[in-house]
Amino acid sequence: MTKALERGFIDPSASVDPTAEVHATARVYERVIIDRGSKIGPGSVIKPRSTISANVDIGSDVVIGEGAKIGEGARIGSDVGIDPNVVIGEYVVIDRGVVIGEDARIGKDANIGPDVVIRDGAKIGPNVVIGDGARIGEWVRIGEGVTIPAGAVIPPKAVIYTEEDILPEWVSTPA
Repeated sequence: MTKALERGFIDPSASVDPTAEVHATARVYERVIIDRGSKIGPGSVIKPRSTISANVDIGSDVVIGEGAKIGEGARIGSDVGIDPNVVIGEYVVIDRGVVIGEDARIGKDANIGPDVVIRDGAKIGPNVVIGDGARIGEWVRIGEGVTIPAGAVIPPKAVIYTEEDILPEWVSTPA
């Protein structure tokens, strides 16, 4: 049984630290953990067995998939979709409109621009910057500190250790 909070709810099996703020229209499902100082925005949904670490800020209308883990200090913009079993490292910044596929991993201090799509199983290293509107294919590996240009389309299973590994045909050139 859940307790109603206007349109939202917090399942009684969820563990929400007293210093966390969960908007009245957010929905928090069973066995979710929300640590100290975290904020869950309006209309957001945290699915079962997800963990929101300390001082995470989640915007409005965000869906966190089942079993996802969000690292300390992460910032997630509005209208973001995070599929099941995604792991997001500490202090990651994710802009609005981003979609992250199942089992993807985002390393510490990464910065993901608006409207980026990261497909299932992608592994994004620490300190990576992904530009606006980029598309990252399934099972892509991006090494530490790499910058992916805005609008880039990285094909499935690509391995990128440095910017030199980004092929010209993966990056759109303005007309």
